[in-house]
Amino acid sequence: MPEARFLGLRGLLRQAIQAGDWPAAQRLAREAEAAVPGAAWLRQERETLALRMRDWREALTLAPPGAGQAALALAAAGQEPDMSRAAELERQGFAADPAFAPVALAHARRLREGGSPRRARTVLEQAWAAQPHPDLAEDYLREDVDALARMKSAETLAKGNARHAESRLLVGRAALEAGLTGRARQELEALVASGAADRRAFLAMSDLEEAEHGETPEGRAAQARWLRQAATAAPEPRWRCSACGTDHAAWAPVCPKCEAVGTIAWTSPQTLPATVG
Repeated sequence: MPEARFLGLRGLLRQAIQAGDWPAAQRLAREAEAAVPGAAWLRQERETLALRMRDWREALTLAPPGAGQAALALAAAGQEPDMSRAAELERQGFAADPAFAPVALAHARRLREGGSPRRARTVLEQAWAAQPHPDLAEDYLREDVDALARMKSAETLAKGNARHAESRLLVGRAALEAGLTGRARQELEALVASGAADRRAFLAMSDLEEAEHGETPEGRAAQARWLRQAATAAPEPRWRCSACGTDHAAWAPVCPKCEAVGTIAWTSPQTLPATVG
């Protein structure tokens, strides 16, 4: 009978988990669900085992709807040898959460490599509108060598979320590089006044004073003032593992330091201790 088989498999599953035999536990959990489909606890157990086994595709299939699906889809795409299936997983992840910058970047890169640069730019614009991220801007401006072209692209990208701190910083920096100091001051001063500025904004203000006033006493005094504020300002956001506190250059599904799963997140300056940096 299915019920008897289910109970037997459940006992074997518990033994496998206690023994740390994760491949056997995953196999037994699948067999148990096939015997008696629909057990909520078993679905949760399978999801936990899939994460432990780094089986991202199965974890994605079992995960409840939510923002976490974007990360699982991107991780699953990284394990997928078939290019078309990997591309579909990235598209699926972006649809689940366009605010998750790593999946937006992967999706845009795949579109660009497939000969659809305009669609790739649209993806980056949608991602920026959902949640600005400096990596999105870097990719969006990657082919603009001329400073004025970079400024135009920065404005195009930022308009989807123009008042966000990252948008103001992006346009302010681009304007400064293009020699448009008036526009740079407009954006950077608005950012500082908003209270959302981090260290990068104050350093940019210091550069702006140098560009406008050069090596004059007024310019040096203004630069010194902004540099003092930069020294005590909140640090820029970074990818950080919430389990061990390690900073990383990029997102990953597993922390290379402590091997925790799903703990690397883009951490804003407001949530960091003042001593960090």
